[in-house]
Amino acid sequence: MIPSNPAVPPQPDLHNHPRPALEATPSCSWLGASIDLREVDSTNAFIRRLLEGDHQGLWPLPVAVWTGRQRAGKGRGTNFWWSDAGTLTFTVALDPAAQRLRLDHLPRLALACAVAIVDVVEPLAPQARWTIRWPNDVEANNLKVAGILPERFATPCGDRLALGVGLNVSTNWNHAPESVRRMAASVESIRGTVLADQERRDLASRLLERLVARLTQLADDHPDLAERWDQLDQLKGNRVRIRQGERVLEGVGGGIDPTGALRLLTADGSIQSIVGGVVERNPPHG
Repeated sequence: MIPSNPAVPPQPDLHNHPRPALEATPSCSWLGASIDLREVDSTNAFIRRLLEGDHQGLWPLPVAVWTGRQRAGKGRGTNFWWSDAGTLTFTVALDPAAQRLRLDHLPRLALACAVAIVDVVEPLAPQARWTIRWPNDVEANNLKVAGILPERFATPCGDRLALGVGLNVSTNWNHAPESVRRMAASVESIRGTVLADQERRDLASRLLERLVARLTQLADDHPDLAERWDQLDQLKGNRVRIRQGERVLEGVGGGIDPTGALRLLTADGSIQSIVGGVVERNPPHG
């Protein structure tokens, strides 16, 4: 735990446990504080409680929470995120104004993070086909390797953004639900060999470095970032079925536009820009 402020910040549910080997606190000057937890319900939920209770703004931002195990990892909507000690699991909370992030940037936050993850993992397994499954997953060879959960919430000191990341590095699937084993993979399983000790130690630091770089590009509206997430779009040219509540949209993926919307080419020849919904895996052919 590294708060640089001499005052003692609030510490809800903070356990003084040794940190897991994979979760060693990375060196990154961008972070104002970093918290290591052996176990937590959810890093997003923890950091939200932390900052919602921080009425004096004692925690320097950005602040990161790392854990070796989540009991109730969150996914999009009602989904859950299964992980173990071989999963790099963390949440970074930041002040959007301090990072020059506008409201219209928020739908693109997960995409920018996904690009940062690919920046780091692709060199570790260059033989794989690394892609982004819109709106918030990173895949290798059509298997899910990472998930991202961005959330915006209010605190006594202003609005904050939480960016939750789960990256399967050396995940052991023996105890995972069958539904997870069918569609997920780890960096090491995709690579075919274990990571070297130094590669494991450097992984979190390198990911934070790339995240800072990609968030800076997002704030600058740099065209290279949008070009990169469009290049990595896993749905482009494939049949897509999207559920928006009771509504179902079908068509062919037409890329991810600079606003972060998914282009959907429909049967009547129109192009729809999709900004939300659940993309079904293996949609039925019609």
